[in-house]
Amino acid sequence: MTGTYKREEFEYTISINRYGMRQHPVSTKRKAGDYSIAVLGDSFVWGIGVADEDRFTEFLERELPGTEVLNFGVSGYGPSSTT
Repeated sequence: MTGTYKREEFEYTISINRYGMRQHPVSTKRKAGDYSIAVLGDSFVWGIGVADEDRFTEFLERELPGTEVLNFGVSGYGPSSTT
């Protein structure tokens, strides 16, 4: 699914795959010799404010042939503080 993420300060196109990840379609099957890296995190990992192709997880995937970088970032999550 593709849509537009719009806020007062920015607007860009995002893609959500069938697993609910902000990422291109992924397969659960791997070829021998291929690797996967799972990246967990908050809205910075998710890529708030940038288009899909500008996220650091997409950069890593382009730089590491044979490696799929899975972006499990969730916008709105972050560390909590205890006072």
